[in-house]
Amino acid sequence: MNRLLMLLLTIVSLSSVAAPIAPYQIRAPLLLHMVEFTDFPRARLNFDSLSLCFLEGPEFNHAQQLSQIHQKMIKSIPFSVVRMVQLHEFGSANCHMLFVSKAHETKELFEQMDEINQTTLTIGESKEFVQQGGLLSIVAGGQNMEIVINLTQLEKSPLKISSSVLKLATFVE
Repeated sequence: MNRLLMLLLTIVSLSSVAAPIAPYQIRAPLLLHMVEFTDFPRARLNFDSLSLCFLEGPEFNHAQQLSQIHQKMIKSIPFSVVRMVQLHEFGSANCHMLFVSKAHETKELFEQMDEINQTTLTIGESKEFVQQGGLLSIVAGGQNMEIVINLTQLEKSPLKISSSVLKLATFVE
């Protein structure tokens, strides 16, 4: 919990620096911590690396930000960044985390969300994402980030998010 608190305090202090910081620059490191503070079902623990998947625009801002990290490790497990342009790529990507940009929130995605949430930590960037069935969102609001969690989906999912994160979150049903 101390590491998460320190990260959040650092982000808040960085956001008050004169140069403007884009929301993806703050959200991207938080995505890593969300994965770090999530326990996956035993069946998902038989892996040599974690796949962090990004369904976002052609710039892949979040994916690009995380690709620049030199030691790509979460809980001593290496991770890879997987860029996806369309949802159908998800099936072959073996994603542990799926980040979905607002532009890629589709009816097709939300129809599959119950199934996806059984094995994958789904993270969006809007409150609508969690209201439509995503597990959580990291929502930009001014110079702050808000963690919003869909309590109903979290209770149905075998994924367990740390109480350290839950204490900082806002919940929707």
